[in-house]
Amino acid sequence: MVRNIRDLCRKEFDNLFDSTRLCIYDETKFNLLPQSIPGRAMSGQGVFLGNPIPDMTIQNAVDFLGFDSEEIKNYRQSLIDSFKDCIDNLLDGKTKYFVDNQNRPLFGIDFFGGLPLEVNKKMLKGAVIAGRMDTAEWRKKTIKYYLHWMNRKSMQMGYGKEYPINSGKLSDSKLTQKSLAQERHSPEVIEHYKKIGLISNSNGVDRKNLELVFIRHEKGYGISDDAALIAIGKNTEFQR
Repeated sequence: MVRNIRDLCRKEFDNLFDSTRLCIYDETKFNLLPQSIPGRAMSGQGVFLGNPIPDMTIQNAVDFLGFDSEEIKNYRQSLIDSFKDCIDNLLDGKTKYFVDNQNRPLFGIDFFGGLPLEVNKKMLKGAVIAGRMDTAEWRKKTIKYYLHWMNRKSMQMGYGKEYPINSGKLSDSKLTQKSLAQERHSPEVIEHYKKIGLISNSNGVDRKNLELVFIRHEKGYGISDDAALIAIGKNTEFQR
């Protein structure tokens, strides 16, 4: 059984790597694509069609692929750190490009390296707002402020949050990543998960056994990223 899952994960990863066209370095794609395996396994897509695996985690996928999880985590963290450093450098006037401290394009996106930018704090306001549009706290505020959709129907917006989950506790329970992501979990239930150690404070827990897992707080509609970004751009435009 384990060997079969390992073979499926490897085949799905290879298929994704060969078929996914991204304007990034192969090294970046290599470190990002393992995250796609659990979602496809849980929903029965690709090679998992007809054989879904509802409790697949990113750590499981990385292990089945035979990759070093610490190397992948560190690489992914370096992408985030490089983006933060780049924003600081842009605002401080140290660069005019989306590049890291070694002057390489951010995330390995080649055209970033040759695209000069005129950056100021107003321009970045939209990026900050965009970063908040999927957060539970800001979705709750949105529902309180906008009571209805444009068709006058009562607004029902779904939201949740990622938590550090102890994968050992998860496997011992009747829960799965899929049920955590799809079913509603009240504040009281979230507190219960913390008390029993399912949601971990990481003390005394091997980092390898921790998974960032989305837990749904409320059911409801999602939002179009494209429509949201267009609205953000319109509402945060500034006079030149």
